[in-house]
Amino acid sequence: MAHHSQRLGFSRLADHLADCGKVEPDVAQGLCEASRAGGQPLPQALVEEGLLSDWDLAREVCEVFHLAFVPVDVAKPDTELLSLFEPGFLLEHGLVPLARFGDLVTMIMPGIVEADTLGSLAALSDLTIQPVVGTVQGNKAWLAKHLTPKNEGAPGEWGSLFDEGDAAVKAALGPDQESSAEEPLSLLPNKTEPSQGPSMARLLGDEHLDLPPAPHFEEQKRESQ
Repeated sequence: MAHHSQRLGFSRLADHLADCGKVEPDVAQGLCEASRAGGQPLPQALVEEGLLSDWDLAREVCEVFHLAFVPVDVAKPDTELLSLFEPGFLLEHGLVPLARFGDLVTMIMPGIVEADTLGSLAALSDLTIQPVVGTVQGNKAWLAKHLTPKNEGAPGEWGSLFDEGDAAVKAALGPDQESSAEEPLSLLPNKTEPSQGPSMARLLGDEHLDLPPAPHFEEQKRESQ
Protein backbone atom coordinates (compact mmCIF):
# COMPACT_ATOMS: atom_id res chain seq x y z
CA MET A 1 0.00 0.00 0.00
CA ALA A 2 1.08 3.60 -0.52
CA HIS A 3 1.77 6.07 2.29
CA HIS A 4 0.08 8.95 0.52
CA SER A 5 -3.22 10.67 0.98
CA GLN A 6 -6.06 10.57 -1.46
CA ARG A 7 -5.94 14.37 -1.33
CA LEU A 8 -3.23 14.23 -3.99
CA GLY A 9 -4.88 15.25 -7.24
CA PHE A 10 -4.74 17.64 -10.14
CA SER A 11 -8.17 19.11 -9.35
CA ARG A 12 -7.13 20.39 -5.96
CA LEU A 13 -3.94 21.89 -7.38
CA ALA A 14 -5.89 23.59 -10.19
CA ASP A 15 -8.35 25.07 -7.66
CA HIS A 16 -5.50 26.36 -5.50
CA LEU A 17 -3.71 27.98 -8.44
CA ALA A 18 -6.93 29.67 -9.50
CA ASP A 19 -7.78 30.84 -5.97
CA CYS A 20 -4.37 32.42 -5.37
CA GLY A 21 -4.33 34.07 -8.80
CA LYS A 22 -1.37 32.10 -10.17
CA VAL A 23 -3.35 30.83 -13.16
CA GLU A 24 -6.62 32.00 -14.68
CA PRO A 25 -9.48 29.80 -13.39
CA ASP A 26 -10.74 28.80 -16.84
CA VAL A 27 -7.19 27.97 -17.98
CA ALA A 28 -6.46 25.87 -14.90
CA GLN A 29 -9.76 24.03 -15.24
CA GLY A 30 -9.27 23.45 -18.95
CA LEU A 31 -5.79 21.99 -18.48
CA CYS A 32 -7.08 19.79 -15.69
CA GLU A 33 -9.90 18.43 -17.84
CA ALA A 34 -7.55 17.87 -20.77
CA SER A 35 -5.26 15.88 -18.48
CA ARG A 36 -8.14 13.63 -17.42
CA ALA A 37 -9.00 13.08 -21.09
CA GLY A 38 -5.53 11.69 -21.82
CA GLY A 39 -3.65 14.90 -22.58
CA GLN A 40 -0.55 16.25 -20.87
CA PRO A 41 -0.47 15.89 -17.08
CA LEU A 42 -1.39 19.17 -15.41
CA PRO A 43 2.10 19.94 -13.97
CA GLN A 44 3.79 19.31 -17.32
CA ALA A 45 1.25 21.46 -19.16
CA LEU A 46 1.67 24.32 -16.69
CA VAL A 47 5.44 24.35 -17.09
CA GLU A 48 5.65 23.81 -20.84
CA GLU A 49 2.97 26.42 -21.53
CA GLY A 50 4.98 28.92 -19.50
CA LEU A 51 2.17 29.49 -17.00
CA LEU A 52 4.43 28.61 -14.05
CA SER A 53 8.12 27.96 -13.65
CA ASP A 54 9.23 24.56 -12.40
CA TRP A 55 10.28 26.02 -9.06
CA ASP A 56 7.07 28.01 -8.60
CA LEU A 57 5.00 24.92 -9.33
CA ALA A 58 6.98 22.85 -6.83
CA ARG A 59 6.56 25.54 -4.16
CA GLU A 60 2.80 25.63 -4.66
CA VAL A 61 2.52 21.83 -4.51
CA CYS A 62 4.54 21.71 -1.29
CA GLU A 63 2.36 24.40 0.23
CA VAL A 64 -0.94 22.75 -0.69
CA PHE A 65 -0.09 19.12 0.05
CA HIS A 66 2.49 19.65 2.85
CA LEU A 67 5.18 17.58 1.18
CA ALA A 68 8.97 17.90 1.19
CA PHE A 69 10.77 19.42 -1.79
CA VAL A 70 13.58 17.07 -2.92
CA PRO A 71 14.64 17.80 -6.54
CA VAL A 72 16.96 15.40 -8.36
CA ASP A 73 19.68 18.04 -8.75
CA VAL A 74 19.95 18.30 -4.95
CA ALA A 75 19.33 14.68 -3.94
CA LYS A 76 21.11 11.74 -5.54
CA PRO A 77 18.56 9.08 -6.56
CA ASP A 78 19.68 5.46 -6.28
CA THR A 79 19.84 4.13 -9.85
CA GLU A 80 19.69 0.53 -8.59
CA LEU A 81 16.09 1.12 -7.55
CA LEU A 82 15.06 1.46 -11.19
CA SER A 83 15.08 -2.34 -11.51
CA LEU A 84 12.22 -2.55 -8.97
CA PHE A 85 9.75 -0.76 -11.23
CA GLU A 86 8.37 -1.00 -14.74
CA PRO A 87 10.48 1.41 -16.84
CA GLY A 88 7.56 2.43 -19.03
CA PHE A 89 5.49 3.39 -16.00
CA LEU A 90 8.23 5.61 -14.57
CA LEU A 91 8.80 7.29 -17.94
CA GLU A 92 5.10 7.86 -18.57
CA HIS A 93 4.53 9.57 -15.23
CA GLY A 94 7.97 11.14 -14.73
CA LEU A 95 8.63 9.38 -11.42
CA VAL A 96 12.15 8.98 -10.01
CA PRO A 97 12.83 6.53 -7.14
CA LEU A 98 15.05 8.24 -4.56
CA ALA A 99 15.83 5.85 -1.72
CA ARG A 100 14.63 2.62 -0.11
CA PHE A 101 14.08 1.78 3.54
CA GLY A 102 12.93 -1.81 3.74
CA ASP A 103 9.65 -1.96 1.81
CA LEU A 104 9.31 1.83 1.77
CA VAL A 105 10.54 3.67 -1.33
CA THR A 106 10.69 7.45 -1.50
CA MET A 107 9.50 8.59 -4.92
CA ILE A 108 10.22 12.01 -6.44
CA MET A 109 7.19 13.33 -8.30
CA PRO A 110 7.38 15.77 -11.25
CA GLY A 111 5.60 18.38 -9.19
CA ILE A 112 2.68 16.12 -8.44
CA VAL A 113 0.98 12.99 -9.78
CA GLU A 114 -2.49 11.67 -9.04
CA ALA A 115 -3.00 9.52 -5.96
CA ASP A 116 -4.26 6.70 -8.18
CA THR A 117 -0.96 6.73 -10.06
CA LEU A 118 1.02 6.18 -6.86
CA GLY A 119 -1.46 3.51 -5.83
CA SER A 120 -0.96 1.65 -9.10
CA LEU A 121 2.82 1.88 -8.72
CA ALA A 122 2.61 0.47 -5.19
CA ALA A 123 0.41 -2.41 -6.34
CA LEU A 124 2.66 -3.28 -9.30
CA SER A 125 5.86 -3.22 -7.24
CA ASP A 126 4.42 -4.58 -3.96
CA LEU A 127 6.17 -1.73 -2.18
CA THR A 128 5.09 1.21 -0.06
CA ILE A 129 5.51 4.54 -1.86
CA GLN A 130 6.28 7.80 -0.05
CA PRO A 131 6.02 10.78 -2.43
CA VAL A 132 8.16 13.91 -2.32
CA VAL A 133 8.07 16.90 -4.66
CA GLY A 134 10.51 17.39 -7.51
CA THR A 135 10.50 19.37 -10.74
CA VAL A 136 9.04 18.44 -14.13
CA GLN A 137 12.13 19.16 -16.20
CA GLY A 138 14.54 17.81 -13.59
CA ASN A 139 12.80 14.43 -13.44
CA LYS A 140 12.49 14.28 -17.21
CA ALA A 141 16.21 14.93 -17.72
CA TRP A 142 17.24 12.40 -15.06
CA LEU A 143 15.05 9.65 -16.53
CA ALA A 144 16.28 10.37 -20.05
CA LYS A 145 19.85 9.91 -18.81
CA HIS A 146 19.37 6.80 -16.69
CA LEU A 147 16.33 5.08 -18.14
CA THR A 148 16.32 5.43 -21.92
CA PRO A 149 13.97 2.77 -23.41
CA LYS A 150 15.38 0.31 -25.93
CA ASN A 151 13.66 0.77 -29.29
CA GLU A 152 13.46 -2.58 -30.99
CA GLY A 153 13.73 -2.38 -34.73
CA ALA A 154 15.09 1.16 -34.69
CA PRO A 155 16.57 2.45 -37.96
CA GLY A 156 20.07 2.37 -36.49
CA GLU A 157 19.72 -1.30 -35.67
CA TRP A 158 18.52 -2.10 -39.15
CA GLY A 159 21.49 -0.22 -40.58
CA SER A 160 23.89 -2.25 -38.46
CA LEU A 161 22.29 -5.45 -39.69
CA PHE A 162 22.86 -4.42 -43.30
CA ASP A 163 26.46 -3.48 -42.51
CA GLU A 164 27.07 -6.85 -40.88
CA GLY A 165 25.56 -8.65 -43.87
CA ASP A 166 27.72 -6.68 -46.28
CA ALA A 167 30.81 -7.47 -44.23
CA ALA A 168 29.95 -11.17 -44.23
CA VAL A 169 29.62 -11.20 -48.03
CA LYS A 170 32.96 -9.44 -48.48
CA ALA A 171 34.62 -11.89 -46.07
CA ALA A 172 33.30 -14.83 -48.09
CA LEU A 173 34.67 -13.39 -51.35
CA GLY A 174 38.34 -13.51 -52.24
CA PRO A 175 40.35 -10.33 -52.78
CA ASP A 176 39.93 -10.57 -56.58
CA GLN A 177 36.23 -11.33 -56.35
CA GLU A 178 35.68 -8.54 -53.90
CA SER A 179 37.35 -5.94 -56.10
CA SER A 180 35.42 -7.09 -59.16
CA ALA A 181 32.18 -7.15 -57.22
CA GLU A 182 32.67 -3.53 -56.20
CA GLU A 183 33.11 -2.37 -59.82
CA PRO A 184 29.78 -1.19 -61.28
CA LEU A 185 28.45 -2.99 -64.30
CA SER A 186 28.50 -0.94 -67.53
CA LEU A 187 25.74 -2.69 -69.39
CA LEU A 188 23.95 0.55 -70.20
CA PRO A 189 25.50 3.31 -72.32
CA ASN A 190 26.66 6.47 -70.68
CA LYS A 191 24.11 9.18 -71.37
CA THR A 192 26.78 11.85 -71.42
CA GLU A 193 28.72 10.18 -74.24
CA PRO A 194 27.64 10.99 -77.83
CA SER A 195 26.13 8.11 -79.73
CA GLN A 196 28.42 6.38 -82.21
CA GLY A 197 27.25 5.94 -85.83
CA PRO A 198 23.91 6.82 -87.43
CA SER A 199 20.78 6.53 -85.40
CA MET A 200 18.18 3.86 -86.04
CA ALA A 201 15.76 6.49 -87.31
CA ARG A 202 18.30 7.60 -89.92
CA LEU A 203 19.00 4.04 -91.00
CA LEU A 204 15.33 3.37 -91.55
CA GLY A 205 14.55 6.65 -93.32
CA ASP A 206 17.65 7.28 -95.41
CA GLU A 207 17.05 6.18 -99.06
CA HIS A 208 20.59 7.02 -100.23
CA LEU A 209 22.37 4.38 -98.27
CA ASP A 210 24.29 1.97 -100.50
CA LEU A 211 22.91 -1.27 -99.14
CA PRO A 212 23.58 -4.66 -100.77
CA PRO A 213 20.68 -6.25 -102.64
CA ALA A 214 18.50 -8.65 -100.79
CA PRO A 215 19.50 -12.29 -101.27
CA HIS A 216 17.42 -14.33 -103.78
CA PHE A 217 16.66 -17.95 -103.21
CA GLU A 218 15.53 -20.16 -106.07
CA GLU A 219 13.09 -22.86 -105.29
CA GLN A 220 14.47 -26.24 -106.12
CA LYS A 221 12.16 -28.81 -107.53
CA ARG A 222 12.24 -32.25 -106.11
CA GLU A 223 13.30 -34.94 -108.51
CA SER A 224 10.59 -37.41 -109.06
CA GLN A 225 11.58 -40.83 -107.98
